[in-house]
Amino acid sequence: MKAAGLTHGAFYAHFASKQEFQEAAVAYGQAVSASRAQRSITKGRKGSYADRYLSRRHRDNPGDGCTMASLATEVARSTPELKAVFERGLEEILSAKGGDRKQAIFQSAAMVGGVVLARAVRDARLSDEILESVRQKLS
Repeated sequence: MKAAGLTHGAFYAHFASKQEFQEAAVAYGQAVSASRAQRSITKGRKGSYADRYLSRRHRDNPGDGCTMASLATEVARSTPELKAVFERGLEEILSAKGGDRKQAIFQSAAMVGGVVLARAVRDARLSDEILESVRQKLS
């Protein structure tokens, strides 16, 4: 709170608990991700969406990227309520992709997994190779 320039009282004036804050943050992040996916698909740029998602820029800037790639492992160990918020966001993203649901699930899982793995390794060449491999398989 201090780093954000807020007091604990100011925080709790907006959120009843840390969990409520987490749920709001995940819901917001998922909505931003769904909006990005929808804009790319509306403009007919499916390939470029995967290219942007599986990029060095996205890998190296998790704070500006997809909530799923940044928080999925944390949400998996969290409360049922936070999982429900995450799930609703995933459903919105899958809906935004339209078409074959199984294909949308596969593409989402491949892209999120690719970014997660690329962020988890130390070797920059391996990280780049992960991103490139997933991009190639999705194109």
